[in-house]
Amino acid sequence: MGRIILSYSKRIGSWPERIGDIGVVKDTAIHDIDLAMYIFNAEPISVYAKGGSIKHKLEDHVQAVLSFEGNKSALIEANWLTPRKKT
Repeated sequence: MGRIILSYSKRIGSWPERIGDIGVVKDTAIHDIDLAMYIFNAEPISVYAKGGSIKHKLEDHVQAVLSFEGNKSALIEANWLTPRKKT
């Protein structure tokens, strides 16, 4: 296997009723951020993220691009708007 330069993560599903105090970033996307930092053995040098709240009071969708040294990137998508869970 060659050098890894791109990580892509997608966690989508419906709003989990057990959640009431945090949004999709802290509940699900955080795990993909941690995974990208582990894969690249580094912290990102820049982050661009866009998300918001469409159906809930806390953020229910986010898309993020994390850039790392050496032209490496992680693309992360998470939402609680999809009717059925998909990973």
